[in-house]
Amino acid sequence: MTLDRGIFVSVAERLLAGDVLYRDVWDNKDPLFYYTIALGRAVSPLMDIVLEMAWVALTGVGVALIARFLGARLRMCVVAGFVMTPLVLTGPLYFPGNSHLPAVAVATLSVALALQERYLPAGVLVAVTFFLKLVVTPALILPLVVIVAVRRQWRGLAWGALGALLGGGVMVAVLVVRQELVPYLGMLSANVGYSSSVLLNSSLPAPLAHFARLRTPAYGILAAALILTVVLGAVRWRRARAGVTGVFSLVTLSVIAAVVAATAVLAVTGLWVQHLLIYGFAAALAAALLAALVDERLGSRPLASLAVLVVAAVLLAGGPLAAIYPTLPPDKAIRMLTSTPREAQVILQTGEPASYARLGSNDDRGHAVGLGAWHLACPRFHQYRFDSQSSLDTVTRCLPKADVVYVSTSFAPKTSSLGGSSVWNPWVARTEQVLRADFTCAALDDGARICVRKERS
Repeated sequence: MTLDRGIFVSVAERLLAGDVLYRDVWDNKDPLFYYTIALGRAVSPLMDIVLEMAWVALTGVGVALIARFLGARLRMCVVAGFVMTPLVLTGPLYFPGNSHLPAVAVATLSVALALQERYLPAGVLVAVTFFLKLVVTPALILPLVVIVAVRRQWRGLAWGALGALLGGGVMVAVLVVRQELVPYLGMLSANVGYSSSVLLNSSLPAPLAHFARLRTPAYGILAAALILTVVLGAVRWRRARAGVTGVFSLVTLSVIAAVVAATAVLAVTGLWVQHLLIYGFAAALAAALLAALVDERLGSRPLASLAVLVVAAVLLAGGPLAAIYPTLPPDKAIRMLTSTPREAQVILQTGEPASYARLGSNDDRGHAVGLGAWHLACPRFHQYRFDSQSSLDTVTRCLPKADVVYVSTSFAPKTSSLGGSSVWNPWVARTEQVLRADFTCAALDDGARICVRKERS
């Protein structure tokens, strides 16, 4: 459970325990993303792996359909969908369980349907994308608008809009029934502040400050590969002399639109290197385009075609670089998924189920697994130095409701060079006062602490 995945698992486990998303348990990801994780884990924790593979496979289906639309032979469509796509999506920027992958899968399938003039289901998938990963939605909408505009099929735009309204209406109804709509809107509002709060110490203008945080060799390689794909597609489009309505022009323009929209999104929201995964959608479209181009040139030489497409896929993924976020070997990953996390074990050892809280950042390893009978006293179980004063204070205020508090090693003062210390450090000090006054704390062998309310101990 690397990076934020442990947090995702903990939120899903709290949903299975009956908590209301954004009210009883909080994170800043979209609801459908959490629903899919929770539904999978209701069957088995190993469904985390199955779902991840399913999202990659669904993207592959979309890529294969687009390659077929471009006239590629069946075997080349299979290569594009199920050899290139996994390579494109699991390159150096990838980490298991990231929140972009489901939306990339659905968005790719939406474009495939739109290219086949099936605008109603394509529109439904726009709504699905929105509630899976909102920031991917602009990168999907722009290619769909381009496809409709180039074809001048304005009725298709109406059908797509109807599909989006129908899909969105169903999701809104679900949120209303679950009492999550208003808290969800509050989370979206908080996300606006989050995108700028991390950049408070930057001297650069906002767009440049966002991109400065995304500097990595993988970004350069990915960008170069996308640009080259667009150039090749444009050359093929010009050679066909079919005008902008030709199949190659439609897909080439879709790739351009996806890149432009994704770049615009990052100029406003980009903060962490993993946010570059939004380009996975454009890269998937580019993979289909390249498969069709290579099929035309090297279709009679299967091994040469395969070699070229594998190299292209690696470049579209960000190059043959080491993973920025190392993944666990399969056997260790399975053991981690099927065992009770250390944090949960420590909390369970304190006695009968009661209420608990967690202090710490994104070093959560799925602490809520096994704590379904416990009540989460503080919805924000992960805190960061760039959180607002009001957000952090809500945690301090709810601590007295907890019988047990797990204190991670990441709950500690930060140096000023890291930013955010002017709010974070005083908050840590105030919260430590609450712990000393109301709880008995014991140090664990890994440096964390378990604090039990004095009345309970």
